[in-house]
Amino acid sequence: MYSLLGSQSSDGGDNEKLNLSYVSVPVLAKYIKDGFSIVLGPQISFLASAKDKSSDGTQDIKDEFKSTEIAGVIGAGYTLQNGFGIDARYQLGLSDIGKGSDMEGIKVKNNALMFGLHYRFPKK
Repeated sequence: MYSLLGSQSSDGGDNEKLNLSYVSVPVLAKYIKDGFSIVLGPQISFLASAKDKSSDGTQDIKDEFKSTEIAGVIGAGYTLQNGFGIDARYQLGLSDIGKGSDMEGIKVKNNALMFGLHYRFPKK
């Protein structure tokens, strides 16, 4: 999965955006009953890019973050009989992703709520 995460802050008249891009590999167990499903498991993510956007321009700040992140994922979904369905997942960051002198004493973790649509192909 490809994930875009980040934050936005405002200090007076200056707006700042932090954009983090990850390639994530979830390893999830899935329980299915009558169209309802629950997923649970770990996820490892690899940092693809980190950008800081402000009125001064855009800076690459990838060196200020660790290259990997570990998270826990829990989710639920429902699939209709025609194969279409919806799902939602919550990603709870377990590892501190910050590094460098600017991050001393500060723990930085990614948490995210995700929604999706899916299609399950019929069994033959």
